Amino acid sequence: MNSVAVKEAKNNFTHLLHLVEKNEPVQISRHGKPVAVLSSVEYFENAGKSSPFAERLDSWQKKSASILSNDDIDTIFKSERKIESSARANEFSEIADSWDAK
Repeated sequence: MNSVAVKEAKNNFTHLLHLVEKNEPVQISRHGKPVAVLSSVEYFENAGKSSPFAERLDSWQKKSASILSNDDIDTIFKSERKIESSARANEFSEIADSWDAK
């Protein structure tokens, strides 16, 4: 991956577009710290599809969609993010256990 500073990116934008059109992403940095990546649409759309994390996430989403009922989903999203009591913690634990069992 090519790497350029912000000023260089501004001065050579057309050249950088030619690079990304060839599926060569360009990392842009400010003060030596990477802040962005310029890439083709094709590269961007495919970037995370083959990563182990993306594969595990996709698998989890498919499994969860087939296991959870609409009531389960409503319970999860309507519940508070902070577990305030042991009863609430037990409820979440039971939901998690039911996911693992299915």
